Amino acid sequence: MATETSWSGETTKKTPREVVYGDNSSVNSYEVTEGNCKVRIISYNGTSGDITFTYVLENDREDNASILAEYSTTGIDGTWAAATSAGGDDGTDDLTTSAEGTSHTYIWNTVTDLGVDYKGDAYFRITAYDRTNQIGSTVVSQSQKISVDNSPEAPTLVSPTDGYFDKDETPTFIFTIPDPRAGNSRLHFKIEIAQDQNFERIAYTFESRLDQAGWVYDSTGSGGWVPIPFDGIDIPSDLSLVGNQVKFTVQTEDRLAIGTYYWRVVAGGVI
Repeated sequence: MATETSWSGETTKKTPREVVYGDNSSVNSYEVTEGNCKVRIISYNGTSGDITFTYVLENDREDNASILAEYSTTGIDGTWAAATSAGGDDGTDDLTTSAEGTSHTYIWNTVTDLGVDYKGDAYFRITAYDRTNQIGSTVVSQSQKISVDNSPEAPTLVSPTDGYFDKDETPTFIFTIPDPRAGNSRLHFKIEIAQDQNFERIAYTFESRLDQAGWVYDSTGSGGWVPIPFDGIDIPSDLSLVGNQVKFTVQTEDRLAIGTYYWRVVAGGVI
């Protein structure tokens, strides 16, 4: 092996010793490719909570492969992170392949990765490895754009209705408990009251998460009114509270000025 020595500020290389080679080993062949296992996302099911992706692995050698599932909220040229599996899918290792393509599923848990209240676009892709344990050459699928909406559905307004006028500076607003969608187990509400239909001039805002005074909900569906707790209404997994009513009565100290208003309600999941 060549060595270097330094003398008078100059570097010289010594000639290596003569090497006598022995017999050649046996011969193995290998192929340099751009990734033998191809992956294609075929479809997805759902836009909130657990989203199921169906994809195909093609490999003319039919070796078992592995995958890496990733997501991005900053675009296909943005930052990518590993997508959390919700379980119940085909996993990521020891996946069968075939020349014509073998179908597999991956179930993405968007609540874990994006949050219970995420509402916006996300991108999903799969990288296929032509060996198990995520080794070997790789091919990346085309990115799939999805409009993910984990936020609660909109409540239905009950009272006051259009044209309703009660000459009351402390009115009571009534609406229904909506489906909280995946990941949300407790709900709070926000009422906005504006002077214009486009809500560009919001005059009053009331939130159950900030002040529980005046906020009650029907816990039985037949008039079992109880205050909204500080940590929100606990929505059971069977959604038995969905459709029950919520009431908010404006308190005396917050009384409304005489005038014509527009109102709307939004539900929020507790993080």
